[in-house]
Amino acid sequence: MNNTLRLIDGNNLFRRLFEKLGPVAMPTLYQESISNLPTQTIAWVWDGRNSKARRRAIFPDYKEGRAPASDEFYRSREFFKELLGHSNCLNIECEGWEADDVIATMAKGFEGDVLINSNDADFLTLTSKPNIRVLHEKEFDVPAEDMRLFKALVGDQSDNIKGIKGYGVSKFKKLTALEKNLFIDALEGKRDPEEVAEALALTPAVKANWIENIETIRKGWQIIELYDVPLDELGAGIKVGQLNPTAAQQRLAALYIPTEPMPGADVVARLRAEQAMMNHAM
Repeated sequence: MNNTLRLIDGNNLFRRLFEKLGPVAMPTLYQESISNLPTQTIAWVWDGRNSKARRRAIFPDYKEGRAPASDEFYRSREFFKELLGHSNCLNIECEGWEADDVIATMAKGFEGDVLINSNDADFLTLTSKPNIRVLHEKEFDVPAEDMRLFKALVGDQSDNIKGIKGYGVSKFKKLTALEKNLFIDALEGKRDPEEVAEALALTPAVKANWIENIETIRKGWQIIELYDVPLDELGAGIKVGQLNPTAAQQRLAALYIPTEPMPGADVVARLRAEQAMMNHAM
């Protein structure tokens, strides 16, 4: 059996479920964070402190205008991170790095099967590697390898990336491979934007917006990229949980959150025995 790594985009998944269910989502999320297989590792990955600073240094409007979550959400999120300390998963939060970058770095460096839990389309660019899959609620009519260029040209409201005004999905889908490469060359400063506009026969309005806003569009292209996190910084952000379902249940009960029966001592004993066998075999 192949080793598997399940990477959970913490802010993304927790907020989506919290907004649907409130704090009662936590018992289920906790139980799903327990790996019952010796070959499987589960990791919750969160945005670190000052995580947006790197991209905002390039594009100050990055993710501006997002509606803030409630105080209850932030309290519950911190409580859940603490709760994960009573599971056998990894809890990862790297200062100065967004969860997206940490997840991408881990996924690209893992030799076994990788499953990413997130509805962030940026991760689809990673699926060019056959061992990486993304559990995504939405369907995109854009090839995974084109997602970065698509966002740079068409825009991404969630990250406040404007793209080219008047350049929509239908126009992007008609681009040939050569035309996509012309756009990329212009975004990376290898070709003159006006020359590219002429070669692509952009309409006067689209051409004017493309040339006038080329520097902003280039910044969007830069920040959409998933960055590699240095391994020492990645390692410093990893916390390994110690499986203790009883402690988790007690913490949840203190918040008056109803729980299903947690995995008992027999599960804990079996997991520890399996881990001991793995350590002996190595």
